[in-house]
Amino acid sequence: MEALRSQLAALDPPLKHQLESQGKNLVITLIDPARPAKVTRTLNESLVRNTPLLYDVIRDAVNELRALGCHPPISEHEVFPDDASVASR
Repeated sequence: MEALRSQLAALDPPLKHQLESQGKNLVITLIDPARPAKVTRTLNESLVRNTPLLYDVIRDAVNELRALGCHPPISEHEVFPDDASVASR
């Protein structure tokens, strides 16, 4: 999760996030600190173990949040540029 924190902080504008455990699910909330905007995703165990799909879900959440703030969408390389499995798709 430290890598996620670093990547979200490196975006322009940077995003904050909160993680919460709800039973067998992990809830991630992405927050745009410059605006009153946030998006939430509930991730089950199988999704968390499927790294490429997890990255897709997080990227979609980032783009949803950016749209609320009128920022252009990001590509898969902007959130997880060092992940070879994502870059090879």
